[in-house]
Amino acid sequence: MADFLTLVAAYMVFFTLASYIILCGDSEFHRHGVVGKLRRGLVQIIAFLFYRCFPRRLQDLIGDVITYIFYKRPGIEPGTTEWKVSTEPLCQPDSQMSSLLLRVYICLACPPAYCDHCVYRFDHHCSWVNNCIGGRNARYFLLLLASITLLTMYMSYVIGRVLQGIAARSGIWQAGYIGKDGQYHQVNSRIVFQHLFMQLPAPVFLLTSLLLLGVLVYLFLSYHLFLLLSNQTTNERYKWSRVEVGVAKSKGFRPSKRKNEGGCGHRGEALSHQRDCLVPGRAFDRGFVQNISEVIFPPL
Repeated sequence: MADFLTLVAAYMVFFTLASYIILCGDSEFHRHGVVGKLRRGLVQIIAFLFYRCFPRRLQDLIGDVITYIFYKRPGIEPGTTEWKVSTEPLCQPDSQMSSLLLRVYICLACPPAYCDHCVYRFDHHCSWVNNCIGGRNARYFLLLLASITLLTMYMSYVIGRVLQGIAARSGIWQAGYIGKDGQYHQVNSRIVFQHLFMQLPAPVFLLTSLLLLGVLVYLFLSYHLFLLLSNQTTNERYKWSRVEVGVAKSKGFRPSKRKNEGGCGHRGEALSHQRDCLVPGRAFDRGFVQNISEVIFPPL
């Protein structure tokens, strides 16, 4: 059992490091450092093995599929804004929203650093599709996440059923072992899984990887569905705390990280409630139907 846990721990460490190198090695912080060099070397090794081990026809087919999925579908134009609208206000103030929202925290004429052009309803820059996610391609990005989640879960189910059939045909479920106490014990699921991992490491490794990837992508998809239903973007939600602090300062409240800064008793609760009411938590929420319609059927 100790050897099995060691292999699992080594796999998790390797998977984490490899994922970090692949995802972050091309960033500005790591591009010219050790991580960037490791990423370039790893990509060259993968490319060499790909062109060395796969037939030419299969290489062309895989290249066409990758180009279609990762560039044509989710890589659709996110929606660019004309330069002339950069000086127009983002929205008109009303009784429920503070005019502080109209102050320019980030210059409207400064486009996102990665894509170098203004993006309509900018959400985030996705390294997987090498494109910004905005108003016009957010729906395709959600479809991409949903398809990856379904595919990984389905493949995990198929591999699990195959391993279950192999275990049933081998008769391992009827086997037993003599424990440290000298008694005969029937094998359990943990021992069967360990046996399959030692006998068939490739499919068990693939099953574990797909399950881990599926759970991570599912959590990411759930987060973006929450943003969809509440009519928020990742960029907006990440920077909303700056707006809250600015509104609190403009209204005479001193922001503090301490929970009971506003005072004690009823007065402290009243001040805290008043401060929370200055800025609506979801300023652009118009209901589930309107929120979904704005993303699925963008005006541009």
